[in-house]
Amino acid sequence: MKKLIVGLIGLILITGLEGGKRKAGTTPSSSKRPALDLKKKIPGSSPARFINLGDEETFSLESFQERLQNYPSGIDIAEVFTIDDNLNPKHHYFFMNELRQSLMEGNTFNPINRLPITRKSIQAFYLNDIDSKLERVPLEHVYPQELELIDSDTGLPDLPGRYYGLSSLADQYMDGKIGNKTPHDYLRVQEFYEQAAQQNIDLDTKALAQANLGTMYLTGKTVCETHQSCLDAQEHTKNAAKQDVNLNAKAIAQMNLGYMYLIGMRGSKTPQNYLEAKKHFTKAAEQDVNVAAKTQAQEQLEKMKV
Repeated sequence: MKKLIVGLIGLILITGLEGGKRKAGTTPSSSKRPALDLKKKIPGSSPARFINLGDEETFSLESFQERLQNYPSGIDIAEVFTIDDNLNPKHHYFFMNELRQSLMEGNTFNPINRLPITRKSIQAFYLNDIDSKLERVPLEHVYPQELELIDSDTGLPDLPGRYYGLSSLADQYMDGKIGNKTPHDYLRVQEFYEQAAQQNIDLDTKALAQANLGTMYLTGKTVCETHQSCLDAQEHTKNAAKQDVNLNAKAIAQMNLGYMYLIGMRGSKTPQNYLEAKKHFTKAAEQDVNVAAKTQAQEQLEKMKV
């Protein structure tokens, strides 16, 4: 059964993280930073294999640094193993989210040498930052088996099943069945939901993912580092509130929109925004599909009368 993240209950506290401060009277060190070790050993490889972040066919050191700047919790990396016609083994490396999207859409060839790849030829790793060592990640934590589902009638990729599998994996992270609810775990969840929210194959799963993204943004469980990413979260929520395919998702999205207007996330705290918040809470209170959202909306409307 598809799962919805429970909406907000009670007061939402928006807090900022205070940056590190130098002690009084100190100055930044003028010593040079040691040279970066760009060769990362593949954990458990024998003989030892290395990935060189500055000399790879699919990404550059600059792309790593840019991604780590945008997502400071770290990066998931995929190693793809293939054997060419001359029986030469090849290892190529990709950002996991990009490879996952390509494979989900039915592209079962290595983007570099065009040789076929399967789930068995992929390994997953995590890099916390440029200075850290690679850590092995269970493949099912970033690439579930459902992403290789095939439609029994057509023999083609079962895209609805694959997107549902991705959304279900996100649910397992949110429930704490996978991972430890770390910032990087939530980044993975955000990527899973975003991939499900941006497709138009399975509209039921799409609406579910859109609603859950709104809840994640509101509760501070995901990355909203830029103005555009905040706008994207709001747009996903708005679209989930307008659709009529998944009425559970619609009710949660209406609640989330109410909170977004109430706390000023969709604009400044104006009387008009207050009225917009009340409008969306009222819609959630009037529906009978999602009882929890209905009760929560009714309680919020009572608070707004005070």
